[in-house]
Amino acid sequence: MTKVTRPPKRAFPRAARLAILALVTGCLVGGLPWAAADTRPAPLVLDEPPAPHRPSRPRTPEQQDRLDAIALFATARSAQQDQRYAKALALYQHAARLDPESAEIVQAIVPLAFRLGQPAVAVRYALKTVELQQHPDPLLLRRLAAYLSEQGDWTQALKLYEQAAAAGGATSRTASDILLRLEMGRLYHLTDQFDRAADCFATVVEALDQPRRFALDEQAARLILGQAEETYALFGEVFLAADRLSRPATPSSAPTGQRPIKHGSTFSLPAFTCGATSRKRRSPCWKMH
Repeated sequence: MTKVTRPPKRAFPRAARLAILALVTGCLVGGLPWAAADTRPAPLVLDEPPAPHRPSRPRTPEQQDRLDAIALFATARSAQQDQRYAKALALYQHAARLDPESAEIVQAIVPLAFRLGQPAVAVRYALKTVELQQHPDPLLLRRLAAYLSEQGDWTQALKLYEQAAAAGGATSRTASDILLRLEMGRLYHLTDQFDRAADCFATVVEALDQPRRFALDEQAARLILGQAEETYALFGEVFLAADRLSRPATPSSAPTGQRPIKHGSTFSLPAFTCGATSRKRRSPCWKMH
């Protein structure tokens, strides 16, 4: 049997191996030579980063305070949403000091201060809210006036009641308006402004004398009168001090001590003692209506 002799293995040339390796590597990294070229635009490379904006004129201290107040207000909102109420109140107050003319900041303080049991702070900023608003809420005015009355600040309370009355109109004739006039009359009485007190009480007397005209039902009339004898005694004292009280007379159409009658610019009240009462006894009724 003839033995076949194979030729000896020849080493592959090193240069050829490197050429093949380079070809394979280029195909894997850059794609096949016949593949389509990438047509996407190259990213924009700037020589220098954009410079921060600088205003042509520097900010005034007032403008800077306003910007700082806005930042504090936003931080306070976040703290309030996280129920960190004390922190939020402090931030709101700081913002209000920087921008005291911002009604939005001042209004945010009022309910938060009440929540934290700080009514004096709430009232102080509520009064500031009234100053900033062109048309303040009459109900807010009356609530603030009632609180100030309790604190003995009758002059400031009267100013707020007067604003509330002006907002309702001079000819407003509802049970709520009559209660407002009653409170104003009592405060005018306490500050010895008897003519103004008599004007307010005259409206109340007219409403009690003509309940249908003022849409007063029995419950509203009882609320206005309270302790009827003391209320009529107060009316009598004020009308007497303002020289608007005629001779006492008992109305023929109503039980004694229940209903006054108007006589022009003077008034006849049911017959009972209308003597002077003490300041303590004359204190206004502070219930909110």
